[in-house]
Amino acid sequence: MNLLSIDTSGAVCSVAVFCDEQLVSECYLHHRLNHSAVLMELVDRCLKDAGCSLSQMDLFAVSIGPGSFTGLRIGVGTIKAFAQATGKKVAAVSTLDLLAQNAPERRGVVCTLMDARNRRVFASAFQAGEKILKDCALELSELKERLPFGEAVYFVGDGAHMYYGELQKIFEDCSFAPANLCLQRASAAYPLVLAAMRQGALLTCEEVELNYLVQSQAERNYKEKR
Repeated sequence: MNLLSIDTSGAVCSVAVFCDEQLVSECYLHHRLNHSAVLMELVDRCLKDAGCSLSQMDLFAVSIGPGSFTGLRIGVGTIKAFAQATGKKVAAVSTLDLLAQNAPERRGVVCTLMDARNRRVFASAFQAGEKILKDCALELSELKERLPFGEAVYFVGDGAHMYYGELQKIFEDCSFAPANLCLQRASAAYPLVLAAMRQGALLTCEEVELNYLVQSQAERNYKEKR
């Protein structure tokens, strides 16, 4: 199976190509640049390095949220265009599930956190390979109530980095992913793609939808004015 995977849900713009089930090329750019300005360059570079063309891809994968509204639209829009042009299907993966792949087989609870601004985080949690907290947006102060009492917690994501000191005060037994595993990577989608295939959850380009988890500020302002 040949797979092209994209993640543009946060500060990182990431592209990965798998050929015959092997990761053969990956581009990971964590820089203050607009994803729309660099994404296609990274796709072209990954395909060229892998010795493949877009038409040779059997499947596409993309993170659908939560995350940056603009970033998600760029990544999902690009993958939908690829899928439409080639007639191939898409594995749509949760960004928080993608982050959890950076912490396989950890003891206790793996908690993935992304900054949602205003002291809120996008969160999910996993234990013994099972998802025990569905993707949600909550106040940082609510997090302890949503995780199993007394368990060691391993935090992954930019939210963990941002609130490092406060999380250490809230949780007695906690640890944090190192810098090279802290943020989401397109290559981490591969196990999630295999799971989607087993579950018959692959989508056509028309079926792929974004999952912001929260309303945009513009939407909130509009509701307040009505």
